[in-house]
Amino acid sequence: MKILLIDECAWGIKALEAALVPLDVPTAGVSSNDAALKTLIRGGVGLVVLVLGRPGADRLEVVRYMRRIGPMRCIPVITVSDRRYLAGFVVEAAELEVADVLTTPLDPQALRFKARYLLTVHGRCGTDHPSCS
Repeated sequence: MKILLIDECAWGIKALEAALVPLDVPTAGVSSNDAALKTLIRGGVGLVVLVLGRPGADRLEVVRYMRRIGPMRCIPVITVSDRRYLAGFVVEAAELEVADVLTTPLDPQALRFKARYLLTVHGRCGTDHPSCS
């Protein structure tokens, strides 16, 4: 299983990749919703880390799509947002059952801890969980 990293900034993807290196889990970084959806459809994604950016850029579109499609429904999502913009996302993120919301500046250890935990739990449940069908 790989971790899908979604950020409109290439340097943001590189920073997330660097933070996750100690987990020794493959990552796939994309900068658009379309590329994220294509990666999800191809399969093999065990976790999504989504940088939300500013309100108005509809980054939660990816999560809304995931929650409608059987096997993708159970893939955990960690969102990353600037504290200044958090209020604009937190209610919908909760409604979409986002696993966690982290704020910037991002603590790499916190990201690794949460990613490891969510990958482990998702690996145990897999897509055999009733809510994934």
